[in-house]
Amino acid sequence: MGIISVLHTWGENMSLNPHVHSIVSGRDIDKNGNWQNIRKDGKFLFDVKALSKVFRGNFCDKLLKLALEY
Repeated sequence: MGIISVLHTWGENMSLNPHVHSIVSGRDIDKNGNWQNIRKDGKFLFDVKALSKVFRGNFCDKLLKLALEY
């Protein structure tokens, strides 16, 4: 349903190293408009609740800092 991707073009040592980092959602919307798990075994790389809290906190923090700059 959703993907967040970031393109990195340089490595740690400032050498050319193009690569992409992505977070892909593990859910989808069914025909009735309800959320459903894509993976049937329920195994994901990160716990969804923990990842949601960290992402939301970082996103809101950066958004607030950006808003205060203007």
